[in-house]
Parts: sequence; C-alpha cells; structure tokens
Amino acid sequence: MEKERRFLTGNIEIRAKEDGQPSRTIRGYAAVFDMESDKLAAKDNVFVEKISRNAFDNADKSDIVCLFNHDSNFILGRERNGEGSMKTGVDERGLWYELDLPNTTTGNDLLESLKRGDIQSSSFAFAIERGGDKWEKEERSGESIFVRSINKIAKVFDTSLVVNPAYPDATVALRSLESAEEFHKEEDHDDPIPTENHSIAHRQRALGLIDKTAI
Repeated sequence: MEKERRFLTGNIEIRAKEDGQPSRTIRGYAAVFDMESDKLAAKDNVFVEKISRNAFDNADKSDIVCLFNHDSNFILGRERNGEGSMKTGVDERGLWYELDLPNTTTGNDLLESLKRGDIQSSSFAFAIERGGDKWEKEERSGESIFVRSINKIAKVFDTSLVVNPAYPDATVALRSLESAEEFHKEEDHDDPIPTENHSIAHRQRALGLIDKTAI
C-alpha cells in the first residue's frame, strides 16, 4: 500500500462559539470531490487529478491523525474508530475534519497563524485501492493532458495543516500512468485474444491500475 499526499488551499476556518468567546476549534476540508488539481508534471507527461464522489465509501478511516506539515512529531489530534480528539466525516463536498487545537506550543502557534491568515491549506495522506484510479487522455488548448480519476481510496492515514501546499512526490501516480500507457499500447495491437507471450502478471497489474474489466 503506497502512500500519496494531496493538498487543498483555502479550506480551514476557526469555528465561532455561540457566546462569542474565543474558540480553538478549527474545521477544514482535506479533499473536495470532482475538483481538478493543479497541473502536475512527471517526466514528459502533464496530468491533473480529481477525486470521485464515492472514493471514500469503503476507505479505512479507523485511525486518522491530524498533523502539522505531515510531521508525526507535531500531532494536533487523532480519531480512532470514531472517537478521540478529532472528528472526520464525508459529506456532499468532500472529506472534512474538525478538532480543538491542543494547548501546546505547536497548537498555540498554529492558532495564531490561522488567525493571521498565514496558514490556509490542508492536505491528506492516503492510499488507493488496486484498480482504484482511471486514466484518460484529453486535448486541451492544443496540449495533451492526462486526467487521473481517483475512484477508490483504500486508507486515509492523516490530515494535515500545511504551510506551503505542494505535490512533493508524484512517483506513485507516475507508475500508475506508465502502466496504463503500456496497457493501452498492447490494446492497439491487432491481437484481440491474449497469447502466452503476454505476461499474465503484467495484464493483471495493468487491468487493476486502469480499472478495466475485460480485454
């Protein structure tokens, strides 16, 4: 199970208390459905990603931590089996999280940074199920671009408040894209029936990666 990270900008708020007193409760969206990411580059390919509306339906969300900059040394909250110092959920918009920032140096600093608007981005770490993403190639304004639809997420590891939102590593996505491209090349051959020269293991891998059901 390979971990990936994606970010979302401008989706954290400090929740107001009914009595008007200062609040330490924050709420944000770590993922939003059907919204394309910024363009990503991997080798000679350009691609964007989007998360499908039912991607979290069967995801393992049994143990999720909230971190600062995905650093496990700075834990802000945790939800285990629906209980703990953080709440998470999925609604019509996407995956949300809510927690009271702890009365620690990190928690206090983050609260001040949020009030000042210095931190505005969320991120989440996840793994995709085998066969849980699909690639399509499109032409946009004279540019070839791949669109990766994330349809089935296997596990959510963490949500995170981040200072500099970025896609730090698209290696996992690149491997998925390369396998999909390789399989499409095989499909283009005038050989509708699999032969012994086609690796069964390779076909299984490619079928899983691009969510095909038959050759």
